[in-house]
Amino acid sequence: MNYKILCFLVPVTVFFNLSDAETSMSDFANCTLTEYLCDARKCTTQFIKSVQNDPEGDCGVQYNKTFDCVIMSNKLCGRVFPSDSFNRTIDDSLREGIKEEYICNDAFLGEFLVPMELRSDPFCSDVFFNNTQACLKTFHEKFMADRSDTTLCEEHAEAKKCWMETIMSDCNFPSDFFEAIKFDLVDYNPFCANNRDPGATGNDQCHGVRDIKNPFNRKDDVSATAGTKINASLALLLPLVSFLFVLKV
Repeated sequence: MNYKILCFLVPVTVFFNLSDAETSMSDFANCTLTEYLCDARKCTTQFIKSVQNDPEGDCGVQYNKTFDCVIMSNKLCGRVFPSDSFNRTIDDSLREGIKEEYICNDAFLGEFLVPMELRSDPFCSDVFFNNTQACLKTFHEKFMADRSDTTLCEEHAEAKKCWMETIMSDCNFPSDFFEAIKFDLVDYNPFCANNRDPGATGNDQCHGVRDIKNPFNRKDDVSATAGTKINASLALLLPLVSFLFVLKV
């Protein structure tokens, strides 16, 4: 069986059959799906804290660190695929799909969240793309103007809320894919001091989840990159969701 692999930064691996719209979660040998998602979040959080602490620095350097971190999350969890060559293909496709522009310009909100292939019929209405672009406009403009802007905390929360409302009104995704998107659009917010949306209550999704000990996102490393503008000592419950979207062909 052949697969065309399109990779985006989101939370799960979905095998998607365009003919019957069936989806299923990827298997992991050494982790639950939640453990994988929560570890990948740490990679994202580390990136956001780093670029906010050094807004004029080389974002490409942080991109490479984040990419390596996401790859390690996958490998530590023991992806269950039929061959080593297929796993190497996944790594290559991740590099192709997790583009520097999606991270350094879009800050994990944009095309990586919903691939362009899924932004139109039969999944979404014709207005979905324009509506989501409007949701992200202010957030993206502020992020590009000053990555250390403290108002990005509130802007990120508002952009996510707008995205979810637009998805609910304009799209009809398969349930597994929708749940993957929701994981990213709840109250996790790496632009806020405690990585939660303003006013969020209760424990976050990763509270109490086993740490898989990814050497690329250790707590000491995150603390070491903490800056005065960001309370990075609270940044350790972390973000991301690295999402591998696989189209069966």
